[in-house]
Amino acid sequence: MGDQLALFIDFENVAIWAEENPFDLELAPIMKYLQGRGPVVVKRAYGDWGRFGKYRDDLVENSIDLFQLYSVRVGKNRADIRLALDAFETAINRPQIGIMAIVSGDSDFGALASKLREYGKYILGIGPRAITHPLLVKSCDEFIYLETLLGPEPGPSESPASEREAARALLKGALAAHGKRGELPVLAARLKQTMLSMDSTFNEANLGYGQFRTWLEHNGDLVKLLFKDLQMYVAPVDFKLPGDFAVAAGSHGRS
Repeated sequence: MGDQLALFIDFENVAIWAEENPFDLELAPIMKYLQGRGPVVVKRAYGDWGRFGKYRDDLVENSIDLFQLYSVRVGKNRADIRLALDAFETAINRPQIGIMAIVSGDSDFGALASKLREYGKYILGIGPRAITHPLLVKSCDEFIYLETLLGPEPGPSESPASEREAARALLKGALAAHGKRGELPVLAARLKQTMLSMDSTFNEANLGYGQFRTWLEHNGDLVKLLFKDLQMYVAPVDFKLPGDFAVAAGSHGRS
């Protein structure tokens, strides 16, 4: 997976959602998150800027290229075709771009995401929880909800209990999968990729944690963290340790 990113925003889709909910649609939190993944070298937003002109300054300040799409009628979103064409052109002509971020909740982009994955691209979806279609979520390698990026950061105890328990069950399932293949202890980064392949909506940020390691440490009743050659590995808490691994301090017990 390459380090460079391309960003495509179905702006009409997310702007209408934001205006109907108590969220300020600001680009800075989204860009900060993406830039933490790598340099964003393609940044494009699609919409009728006569209708959404109040967002233009924020978009321009974040170096977003604006593509004008005139509405045929109220409620008709025409961004999907143009966005899809540009995404395919980018995938074909820019092999150095490994991650393609699609900001939308529209199910129509599920097919686009699936096709781009066939071209070897890692698809990062971003969209509102309330309106994002499950088809789009399942078509992405990873999906993060806009509420997580735009809203105040939740504390570890503020996320819904059902989500915390679902994430713990996902962790156990991923470790079991690696155990069946004889791959324990498993690199933490690889474990997270397995969890994402099982549920693309997993993100420790949704649970109130800034890092995957911190979330693992707070689930020390399930896992132990190990180190070898400056890399972090994860194993079930009852796993018999190989002699060449060092146990991370504080990795036992759940806070």
